Amino acid sequence: MIWKYDLSTGLVNEFLPNAGVIGPPSPQADDIAARKQGGPNGMIWGWSGDGDLLLCQHGQRRIVNFKVSDVSNGATPAEKVTVVADMFEGKPLNSPNDMMLVDNKLFFTDPPFGLKYTNDVAGGMDLRKKQTDDAFYVLSLVL
Repeated sequence: MIWKYDLSTGLVNEFLPNAGVIGPPSPQADDIAARKQGGPNGMIWGWSGDGDLLLCQHGQRRIVNFKVSDVSNGATPAEKVTVVADMFEGKPLNSPNDMMLVDNKLFFTDPPFGLKYTNDVAGGMDLRKKQTDDAFYVLSLVL
């Protein structure tokens, strides 16, 4: 859910209620309910120009970008959403969480939110955790 402040009314309204699942279909989407990680977290406004929003989608295991002007009635067409990152070394990310942009490089964390952390947890490693390290990634961007 993304909320928007309306300066003219002084009210905060729902802007994009399904922000955690917008965009093209993701093969990781089937585990959102089990992981309880459907919503977005880290966001960057204006990363490639005024009006762009970059956001981390925990449950979809990816980072996406879209133009805020493409949001209509609380939704964005899937074809208007670009997947910026969803894999590392051929494996899905775990739960992209926080990010920042410095000198055209996107730094983001990928903790295993909603997944078991280690093999010493009863039942062993969560098989949905594909990245074995809880890593900090850097992505060079062409703006």
